[in-house]
Parts: sequence; structure tokens; C-alpha cells
Amino acid sequence: MRAFAIDFHKNHAIGLFGWIILTAAMLVTIFVTREAILIQWRLDEARDRLTHLQSRLQRNFANKDRPFDSSLAKQAEALHGISQALSTPWLALLGEIEASTNKDVAVLSIQPEASSGAVTIALESRDLSSMLEFLKALNQRTTIRNAFLLSHQIQAQDAQKPIRARIIFEWTGSREPSAAVPNR
Repeated sequence: MRAFAIDFHKNHAIGLFGWIILTAAMLVTIFVTREAILIQWRLDEARDRLTHLQSRLQRNFANKDRPFDSSLAKQAEALHGISQALSTPWLALLGEIEASTNKDVAVLSIQPEASSGAVTIALESRDLSSMLEFLKALNQRTTIRNAFLLSHQIQAQDAQKPIRARIIFEWTGSREPSAAVPNR
């Protein structure tokens, strides 16, 4: 019998592929951090502008002799909507949708409405059962309520005949959920 030679101190050099992966990961981290900082900066700007407009609006209400400036109220309302949209935890919504998808369903678009909590998803599915499984998985999520099929259409011109559908649901992970989606 030959003796076994085990080398526990083998020098593992990082190859070119390892350096490429490390560089790509660092670039992605830098990009995501930059985007998070920009979003926070925009949110802070919107909140400062909202505070400024609210103080101007309060001064206008305090001075009843001057005519009311409705443009300030409209600006304040618009900035409140922007502030709410920026402070909504969109990553949580995307995580909930991604956790519900399966290999036969492709999400084409997501149209959230931050103020009402309603979300509409456009998707394409290989078959009806995959689409219904996705819908069932959405309904089982804790932050998603009342998910239902809004419309669907079989793509007859495609050889695989996929099904395009729109699903709507109420997302309770948003800051101010409401009954935007009717109960069924």
C-alpha cells in the first residue's frame, strides 16, 4: 500500500475568473450604495420642500385677510405623494412577488400605487395551471391580500401559446394600506 499524502497548506491562487467576479461584486455594491444614497437624498429634499410648503400654507391660513393660494396646497399635496412613494419599501414588494413566482411564470411589469396600496402585475405564463399556481402563491403571502385575475389572453400567434395576464392585489406592506382592491 502507498502512503497517503495530504497537503493542508496548499497555496490556492485566485485565478482571473475569481478576480473578475470580485470586481463585478464590488461594482454592483458601489452602484447599489450610490443609488440608495441618491434615493435618501431625494427623499430628504422632498421632505424639506414639503415642510417648507406646509409652513407657507399655515402662514396663509393664519393670515385670513390675504386670499388663499391654492397652488401651494396643490404643491404640498404633490410633494406629499412623492415623499410617500419614495419612502415605500419597494424591495419588500419585489421580494414578495419574487417569492411567489415559479419557473413557468415571467413577470413583465409591476404597477404599484403607493397611496392606495394596490398593485397590478402583468405576466406571461406557459400554461394556465402555472398562472393559477402563481396567483395562489400570491394569496398565501402575509402582506398580499385579495389577489385576483383581472384579465388574461392566450397568445395564439406564438407557437408555444403562452398566456398573458394581469393580476391585481392589495399590498399591506405599503405605509398606508387601504381597501383599494374590492373584497371577493
